[in-house]
Amino acid sequence: MVSELVSDLLPAALFWTPYADWIYTIVSTTGLLVIVWLVLRPRAED
Repeated sequence: MVSELVSDLLPAALFWTPYADWIYTIVSTTGLLVIVWLVLRPRAED
């Protein structure tokens, strides 16, 4: 049980899993969205 949980949490770069491409896609998309949000958000400069 514990080993299965650990193997699921290991970085996709160390072990290729069927989920590695999904993890990469989600992380990349989230990163892009965060960058876009930081750039395009209205700046509250008092």
